[in-house]
Amino acid sequence: MARRGDSDSLALEVYEQLRADILEQQVQPGERLKQLEIGRRLGVSAGVMREALGLLSTQGLVRLERNRGYCVTPLSEQSFAEVVEARGLVEGITLRLSVSRGDLDWESDVVAAHHRLAREPRQSAEQPDRRNPEWARAHSAFHRALLQACGNSLMLEVCERFWDSAELHRLWVADPEESERDVAGEHRALLDAALDRDAVRAERLLEEHMAMPEGFSWVGRTLG
Repeated sequence: MARRGDSDSLALEVYEQLRADILEQQVQPGERLKQLEIGRRLGVSAGVMREALGLLSTQGLVRLERNRGYCVTPLSEQSFAEVVEARGLVEGITLRLSVSRGDLDWESDVVAAHHRLAREPRQSAEQPDRRNPEWARAHSAFHRALLQACGNSLMLEVCERFWDSAELHRLWVADPEESERDVAGEHRALLDAALDRDAVRAERLLEEHMAMPEGFSWVGRTLG
């Protein structure tokens, strides 16, 4: 990965690589991130690594622990409940504003993002028990497109912060009702509400879509 460039650009590249590793389940919650080892593998300096890990920390994906350094953020039922509640409040208001303020270009962007999402299988063909990374990217793009016309950059930044943290939790949740959910139908309903300019319905549907599943368990080892 190493190449010439300013430290800010390299830090952003390292951030994107590590973010992808975390959100594609290449590393587990609670797992220590060995800065020197990762830096050598990517061919970047300790300063670049610190900057990249700082960015990941602001997104809620890693945590700095005393005497251990950085690790992927550990998960718990409480942390899941908190991020779902906070994301629901902030993103719901942001969506309501976006639906009210969006123009024709925004509608086109939302339709295009939904089209891409609808064409991707949700589960990975190679690992059926894991999310398809392309679906995850399309899913993220659709939700971001819905919010884009809110007209408030600060609210979008806060939504970004909660998005990654919520996604990290959901990746490691086994939802007993998952097979009964029509996730594609939920996304279609959100699209229809947005295009109908029904901000109240859109906010309600989003709240239901993001709700914390009942009776869930964590995938893999104990994560709390």
